[in-house]
Amino acid sequence: SGMLSRAAIVGVMFALPPAQDNGLSAEAGRPSQIVLIVAVLSAIGGTFLLLPPLSAALCCAGAALAATVMGALSQRHLGGQTGDILGATQQVCELVILLTLLTQAAR
Repeated sequence: SGMLSRAAIVGVMFALPPAQDNGLSAEAGRPSQIVLIVAVLSAIGGTFLLLPPLSAALCCAGAALAATVMGALSQRHLGGQTGDILGATQQVCELVILLTLLTQAAR
């Protein structure tokens, strides 16, 4: 869950501009496209190595959906991303992943 949720941070940082010019997120800068690709493919690859295929696919889809929703809400309400939004994105994605794994384990 940690791999995917942290890759989601990179995705949101890449997709959205900083909401403020003087925040920590603005200072961190926008990751390059190669950094995004490496982060996402590493997280997806690691997930598929560690989990059964269906569980891995559901976790990846859930994390992507959660990150997309968090990014859309951030863009709509703040005009971009902040460090707090990135942290919240990581937490929401991790929660979605863990709940997905819990539902898979209950089967």
